[in-house]
Amino acid sequence: MNKSPIALSAVAALTLSYPAAAAELAPMKAGTFALGNYVASVYYTTRGEQYDVVTTIAPEQGLEGSPMRFVASLDAGESQTVSVGGFDAMAAPRALELTRDGDRLVVTMVATQVASR
Repeated sequence: MNKSPIALSAVAALTLSYPAAAAELAPMKAGTFALGNYVASVYYTTRGEQYDVVTTIAPEQGLEGSPMRFVASLDAGESQTVSVGGFDAMAAPRALELTRDGDRLVVTMVATQVASR
């Protein structure tokens, strides 16, 4: 069955996110999170008032693919979302939301669900 880009976009637009689980990280103390067939490692360093947050995402052991690295500088109240997966019309992406909450960095795994029509 051939799926058109418009149909795939419609499914993506109907994806709903809701918080799943959260963890608080300390400076230079990495957290590891499973994202479907990927593993994400997150840590941060402080630079003045900013947190430099580094997220590295790689395929699980035994799967092919290259690691991807994302770096963000977050001030208090700012956040970044990193998402992987969702390459199939019915596959929901998986995401991490990295939030600077005062002097804390909170990492929330965001589960996603494809909305029915």
